[in-house]
Amino acid sequence: MMAEILGPSKPRSLRGQLIGLVAALVVPLIAVQIWWGYRESQRAMEDAAAQALAVADETASSVGRFLTQSDEIMTAAAAKLGRLFAAGEPCDDYISTLADIFTFLSRITTVDRDGNLMCSSTSPIPLGTSAGGGVWFPRMKEDPRFYIGNPVLSDISGRWVLPLVAPVLDTEGRFAGALAGALPLLEFDRMLGGDRRDEEILVTITTPGRVVVARSSDAELWVGRQLPPWERPDGAVGSGRITVRGLDYDGIERAWGLVELENGWWVNAGLHAQDVYGPARALAAREISITLLILIVGMLIASRAYRRIGSALRELATGIPREGDAVPLPQGTPTEVRAVVEQFNETLRSRNRAEAAERGARERYESIFQNAVFGLLVSTVDGGFLEVNAALVSMLGYESASALIEAGPEALYPEPSIRSELVEMGLGAQIVEQFEVDWVRADGQPITVRLNGKVIQTPAGEPAFEVIVQDITDEKRRDTELRHTQKMEAIGKLAGGIAHDFNNLLTVIGGNAKLIDDGVPPDHSLRAEVEQIMKATERATSLTTQLLAFSRKEPLGVCLVDLNEVLTNMEKMLVRLIGEDVTLETRVAADLPQILIDRGELEQIIMNLVLNARDAMPRGGRVIIETRSAPIDVRGECSVTEDSMLLSLRDDGLGMDSET
Repeated sequence: MMAEILGPSKPRSLRGQLIGLVAALVVPLIAVQIWWGYRESQRAMEDAAAQALAVADETASSVGRFLTQSDEIMTAAAAKLGRLFAAGEPCDDYISTLADIFTFLSRITTVDRDGNLMCSSTSPIPLGTSAGGGVWFPRMKEDPRFYIGNPVLSDISGRWVLPLVAPVLDTEGRFAGALAGALPLLEFDRMLGGDRRDEEILVTITTPGRVVVARSSDAELWVGRQLPPWERPDGAVGSGRITVRGLDYDGIERAWGLVELENGWWVNAGLHAQDVYGPARALAAREISITLLILIVGMLIASRAYRRIGSALRELATGIPREGDAVPLPQGTPTEVRAVVEQFNETLRSRNRAEAAERGARERYESIFQNAVFGLLVSTVDGGFLEVNAALVSMLGYESASALIEAGPEALYPEPSIRSELVEMGLGAQIVEQFEVDWVRADGQPITVRLNGKVIQTPAGEPAFEVIVQDITDEKRRDTELRHTQKMEAIGKLAGGIAHDFNNLLTVIGGNAKLIDDGVPPDHSLRAEVEQIMKATERATSLTTQLLAFSRKEPLGVCLVDLNEVLTNMEKMLVRLIGEDVTLETRVAADLPQILIDRGELEQIIMNLVLNARDAMPRGGRVIIETRSAPIDVRGECSVTEDSMLLSLRDDGLGMDSET
């Protein structure tokens, strides 16, 4: 029965066993390697699409910020222009000033409510030219708000420009004209170039009409060009965000990330497919080559073992004594030998698998360790680096990993006790979580990092730390700036609220003092005290007015202002602001004419100048504010002058160096 189960007792040759073993090993292993290579290629393509989408998101964020800022500054400029229109003042000087400020605009023009050109930063255009035939003017007249037009060819430069238009409103909020700027698209492309850090990624920005606004490659050929119509592809990963694979207009296959802006613009970022597949395929080919090499080495070892075993068997077969009774071989000797050979091959195969697995794990660990975007380190407890990755070397500004390892952890901590505390805490908890600490770069610059890690065992059995390092210097700075902004906003709101409440109390005090004043005879003994109450009330009211102007809770319009009076009223408050170490000195000229200005803005300017002067004198000093008449020439060679007032401020501060 046993013989029937096991099959024929005729033994298989050792050579046949080796051939079958090699075939059973090679075919499945090669199939697994091919499948793994295919999976890695697909995963690499998915990662590339995610990377392209991240670039598109970053570019879309930059474009959005630019358009928002353009809206704010153009609208603010248009509001100022509306006041000039209302006052009947010319706009040429103001447009020239805007042209000096908005240097990225090739032309700035203003038109009235009928579309006639009033002012322009480019003199060759005759004034009075109608802009009513422009694409943007009818829309602006119907819906007066900030408008970004489609790219058009400039009638001056012959280049593609992007119209940026803000409505000019009169004092009653009605449409009174428009302020228009022309942004060269090539200039727009250069402004956004800093957000595309990977030159291998093609980034294109298009309008809803498929007109190219910016392109990271060959911008001169593509900007202003209208692309063919397209159907929105599948692959949405969120509202207005798409990942897809396809050809660009040069016939190159790419992994795309598409992001739609609020104004209907599209940002397309595409990574070359060859750059994605290439490394994955090269890695798969390298792994298969290593596998084949291992198999060939194994076959050579097995062949040599076969020859040795065969030789031993032949010697065994010929080693029977020639004299005396023959010593028969035990029945089934070839089967016994076959079992030995199979056990040997199994041992060899297990060892090869273990070595390949260990080698693969080590290679994957090294790849992840060295290619990680965040810092990684392995350090001993007594203060030595075992391993550091390239991201950490770059973060700390060292020339190489060996230089950082030679410097050691002690070079990173401004105080050695900080690392001692960290080591003690890590050994106690066996883990380090969200530990924030200040480090020192190789160039001496301080940075703030966040540490996460755990305690591991070295091959020698000693404890060591495996730590992830994240540079959070910019994050901490942004948090500090945000808290400062919120604090200043709260101070402004508090000052405005207190000023309003206090002003209400002053109204009651002043009214009652007026009633008392009207009822007290001129020669009464209380007459002087009542007048003192009324004067104190007036001074307190002036202080609340300054507080309201500072917090911007109460608008102050343009009016005739006595510059000397403003300085006199502000002097007490300024003395309190600058502190005891700084002396405030005012030098006012007599009989100065009044000036036409927003009193609140003037007081804010003076306050800011004095505070800046105080900050420049940390050890104390003197601030001198002076007023005087300063006639200026308003017609150049005609020698016609007008009176103007000069307000100057000087301090004993450190000042700025020549480079700044």
